[in-house]
Order: sequence, then structure tokens, then C-alpha cells
Amino acid sequence: MQITFFDISATQDLTAIREAIWQRMFALYEYENLREDVLGVVRHYIMSPFGVTCSDVVANDAKHVLPFLESVLDSDNYRDCALIHDCLDLLERHGVEFPQSLQDQYRNDTYALAKIRLSEWFKRREQNLSWEEHEQYKRDLLEKHTADYTLDDYAFFFERCLEIRNTLDSEQKEPQLRCGVENALLLLAERDPDLYEQVLQHYLSLQDPFQLYGHLVVQKLIQHRGYDATLHFLGKAEFPAKQRWLFHVYEVLPSDAIDEERLGRLYDLYRAAEPTNLPRNWDYLLKYLTLDSRVVAKVVSAVLEKTEKDPNIAYALEMLFNPYKEVTKRLLDLLKLAYLLVEGRQHHTDYAGKVFDCLLDLDPTFVEEYIAWKYGNAESGGLRSRDDYRDYTLIWIRPDHQEIMDKVIDCVFRHEKDLMLIDPYLRTFFRVRAGNREADGEVREKQDAYLLRLIDERSDDAEFMEYLFGMISQFAPERRRKFVERFVQRNRSLETFKRLPLESRIGCSWGSRVPMLQRSVDYWEWLLPILNTVDLLPHKQYVERRVQGLRAQIEREKKSDFIED
Repeated sequence: MQITFFDISATQDLTAIREAIWQRMFALYEYENLREDVLGVVRHYIMSPFGVTCSDVVANDAKHVLPFLESVLDSDNYRDCALIHDCLDLLERHGVEFPQSLQDQYRNDTYALAKIRLSEWFKRREQNLSWEEHEQYKRDLLEKHTADYTLDDYAFFFERCLEIRNTLDSEQKEPQLRCGVENALLLLAERDPDLYEQVLQHYLSLQDPFQLYGHLVVQKLIQHRGYDATLHFLGKAEFPAKQRWLFHVYEVLPSDAIDEERLGRLYDLYRAAEPTNLPRNWDYLLKYLTLDSRVVAKVVSAVLEKTEKDPNIAYALEMLFNPYKEVTKRLLDLLKLAYLLVEGRQHHTDYAGKVFDCLLDLDPTFVEEYIAWKYGNAESGGLRSRDDYRDYTLIWIRPDHQEIMDKVIDCVFRHEKDLMLIDPYLRTFFRVRAGNREADGEVREKQDAYLLRLIDERSDDAEFMEYLFGMISQFAPERRRKFVERFVQRNRSLETFKRLPLESRIGCSWGSRVPMLQRSVDYWEWLLPILNTVDLLPHKQYVERRVQGLRAQIEREKKSDFIED
């Protein structure tokens, strides 16, 4: 599919047509049930990245759009203020003049707050600030904006932030708003801990409407009030993420403040927690190892027990497989079990296989457990290469890639040797997705050397050779030839040669089959030179008969194509 963009010019006819369209659309605003639709069209015109690029057209449109917006928008309404400022930004980008008084007229308190929190770094690079500097700049503005806030002011602050959230036109901005609310609370905690506790109590009574991350908010409570007072404070509150905030208490608790009783409460919390409130952080558990060397194993077990009733809880285990987390290095048996459980989810976080690689470092036999698990959980009892999207290039980069691949080959062969497969699962371990041509070439060289070694060592095993060439047949013809040549050098049996699937079983053709058959002829003829010895004369005659049969098929297909035409 090709998309072509066309620029328009401000011709007299086009100007007249657009004026008529605007006026008729604005007339629809008189109908109350159509007002949101009309404003929606105007909003799309202003915000669309594929909008008008001709400044003269924009200037002519502004003669109709701007007066209309002035006549219907309310400066006390944040959404209206945002719309007219977006319109003014559009005009400014195109060098179209407009009354500067409009910028101040449509700037209420909520809009001013939104400008502080939702300003985007890439749109304000003229300040010559880094992203970190821009975030600090926004925090400084927020601190100044809220410096004299009372409890009532914060209550109104939350209301205005909710109004902003309900009118956001981008999901990307919601985290910015959430971060702004959290920063306002953290700034207050530094300035006035007593008021901070009152404001936070009011915020939680609203049911945590912005779904704050909570970690730093709880940390401030503990710093100012201590462990017991923080637990008491959170215990009185009732809001959906209460259990998650209680986990934050144990995450931020200093190492010198932990004891057996508090660890026991943490275990109780894991057993009682609802799935959505389970933390994804695991490294914090390591500080409890001095009290219980099996703390990580016990917590993982508690989470795994929950998966029996709700497999979706597996999301809480995903960070166990982040190769940069310290706790990853502390697990093995439970880690492998959890890994396989997460593997069952559709969206696996370890697509690049970094944690899979770490598990192989810990236990090279894990690859056999992994493959056996894949077959055991396959819906149809079998696997195809397209059922597995992991990038296994990492195996070929390992110094022990031959030993690992021996395990892979043997395990897959045990499951597939009695099956006739068009798309063998083994093929997925020979895909190369590195994207670097030099790296790709090195990996392919290792793969070819490994396959040639297998043929050298197991050429007398007709059943295995038949299976192996079923996978090799998926390669490009020019890559296959070396393996056929190596096989006939090691095994002169014509019967075994006949069993080998030397062409891909995957084939499709729309229209005439002649081109596909001709490619097959070319491939078999390409093999003839490697059979040009006395010992291989029967093989050569067999191939020549195959070629003759294919040529006969081509002639029949040509006649059939002629008749159908």
C-alpha cells in the first residue's frame, strides 16, 4: 500500500468552497445534540498531523474558525481554553496574525496548571534544556505554584487535575499528569509533613484517582512517621491499591528496621494480596535474606500458588527474568518453573532471549526442559517453527553452542521423528535475526559447520538424516547444495538418498504451476555435478529421471494453461 500526500493551494475557488463548508458546519452547532460533533471536527482540523500545510489556506480558514470559537467557547472551561490555545498555536506556526488578547482571555487556573505539567520537552527545545533539566524546570514551576496551598487548595488541585485528565487527547500525557500529582505531594512532604499527611488522607479518600506509583509517597511517610504510624495510616484508608501501597512499606523499609515480625507480615500480605496489587519488584526481598535464606523462594511459591486459580497473575513474575536484576541470579529451579509459566502468556518480555541465555549459563540442560515443556503445552500436540518467535541467535553466539544444539536436536527429534512436517519446529533455531550482516554471516557459518558435522557423524542413521534434511530443505537452494554433497560423500546408499527431502515441502502457486516446476528442474539439475562419479552413477540416474518427470509435468501444465486460457 502506498500513501501519497497532496498539498493544496489557496485558489479562489477552493477558498469559496472551504468557506461554504465551514459556514454550513457551524450552522449545525445550533442543534444541541450536534455540538460535540462540530467541535470534534474543529479539534481534528487543528490537531491532525496530516492537516493543511499551506499557510494561505490556514489564514483563510482562520477568518471563519476563530470567530466561531470565540462565540461558543467558555473561558472558565479548561477544555475550551485548551482548544482555542491549540488553534492559536496552529496559527502561530503558519505566521497567521490573531488578537494577542485571546491568549490571556482563555487562560484559567486549570489551564495554567496543565501548561506546567503537560509541557513537552521536544516542543520546548528552544529553552536549550536537556530532558532532565526540563523535568526539573517543571518541578520548580509546580513548587512555586503550590507554595502557599492549604488543604482546601489541594482538594481543588485534585479536582482541576481530574478535569485535565478527562480532556486529555493523548494517552502519553496521562503519565505526565500522574507524575505531576505525585511530585506535588512529594514537594509538600518536604515542606510540611503534617499537612502532607492530611492531604494524602484526602487524596486516598478519593480512591487514588490517578493511580499513583506510590513508592516514593510511602517512603516519605516512613521517613517522617516511621513504620508503625505508616501502617496505621494506610490501615485506616480504603482504596483499590491499598495492598500495593502496603507492599511499598516493605520495599522502602531500611535494612536496619526489618525483623522477624515484619517479615512475617510481608508473607501474610503476599498470601492475601489481590492479583492486581502484587508488586513486580523482587530485588527488595534480598535484604530479608539475613532473616530467612529462602525468602525469595517462599514468595515465588506464594505467587505460583495463586496462578492455579488465576494464570494471569504470571505478570507479577515477569521481572524475575530481567537479566539486570540481582534476584535473577539467586534462583534456579523455581525460576525455571516460573519462566515456563510466563512463557505461556502471549506477550513474553524475554523476546530477545537474554534471560533464556542466563538460564542456560546456570543449567545448560534447561534447553531440554524448555523444549519438552513447549511440546507438552502445544495445542495440537506438535510445534511449527512459526509457533515460536524467540530469537535463538543467542545460542550460536555462545562458546558452547554445539553442546547446546546437540541437546536441542536430540530433544526435538524425539518429538518429531514420527511426524511428516511441512514446517519443522527445529527450523526456528536456525533463523537469524541479528540485523547485522557481518554478524549474520558469522552465525550462518557456525550453523553450516555444525550441520556438516552432524552429517559426518550421523550419515548412517537414515531416519535422522531424513528428519535433518526436512529442516535443511527450508534453506535457499544455493545453501542446501553443500549439505547434499557432504551426505553423498559420507553415505553412498541410493535408498537412503531417495528418502531425503531435498526440496521444501512448502509450495504455493497462483496461476500457472510452470514457474514453480521450472525452479524445481533447475535445482535438481544443479545437483547433477556433485553426482558425477562412478559410485554415484545410480544417484545421478535417479536425479535425471526426476528431471525428466518434471519436464513432462511442465509440458502437461503448459497444455492445460493453454486450454484454460
